[in-house]
Amino acid sequence: MSITIEYLPTGMLEVTCSILINDETKEAVVIDGGGNENEIFQILQKHDAKLTTLLFTHGHFDHIGGAAALAERAGVDNIEIIMHKEDEYLWTNAKEQAGRFQIPLDMNQLKPTRWIEDEDTLTVAGIRLETLYTPGHSPGSCCFYLREEGILFSGDVIFQGSIGRTDLWKGNFETLISSIRNKILTLPKETKIIPGHGPATSVASEASSNPFLNDESY
Repeated sequence: MSITIEYLPTGMLEVTCSILINDETKEAVVIDGGGNENEIFQILQKHDAKLTTLLFTHGHFDHIGGAAALAERAGVDNIEIIMHKEDEYLWTNAKEQAGRFQIPLDMNQLKPTRWIEDEDTLTVAGIRLETLYTPGHSPGSCCFYLREEGILFSGDVIFQGSIGRTDLWKGNFETLISSIRNKILTLPKETKIIPGHGPATSVASEASSNPFLNDESY
């Protein structure tokens, strides 16, 4: 199966949105659509693709902020919305989250149609994604591993030379470090990492040079 992947920054905090298109069925998955629905649909139209799934690495407002607009454009009854069950609280309180940063947000009473409750293997739009449950940045943070392409969509768990913050809504530093070491650094070294913000990196690069992962005190 051939997969086309495009990326663009979305929303006021420039969340990296990943658009995965099954070239055979022309179905598409949007991972962390934080906004910019017009630009996302322009990409879909360019590839003659239909959005069938919204997949979220976690429930912070900047990542889920585009969900209502995207679902409305795609047709709410025709779209699957997936996130880990442990971040249901964050989804429910997305407006209050955004309010802390003086950012308006309206979710229009939208709710996920499916909760990930363990390390599911997802088949969405005909694309197989392995779920790595990686709490710490939030209780329900997950990474999605596209093994065939050697790509990990890491959300805010890990960044180039850094890690996700743990001072927001039930974050935990020790849990985050454990998640990264046990779930991400055990992947093949050549795995490309697409973080939720900023440039791409790799397992090899972060294993060798990320200061948060090379401090023996952690």
